[in-house]
Amino acid sequence: MARDGLLKGLHGKVVHTRLGHSQISTTIDTYSDALPELDVMAADLLDEDPASAEDAEEEAGGAES
Repeated sequence: MARDGLLKGLHGKVVHTRLGHSQISTTIDTYSDALPELDVMAADLLDEDPASAEDAEEEAGGAES
């Protein structure tokens, strides 16, 4: 659940709470094998062209002018 949840975008705080860990660091340390993939996902998100992301949002009806 934890690794899949992290890879699906669940916040570490949510995962740590659902698992009953007293500290978020326990969750992150235990499931750090998922972190390289998360780093790649983060880099992809940060590399997206902000203008194209805004265009996609407008096409979906999410942004108002």
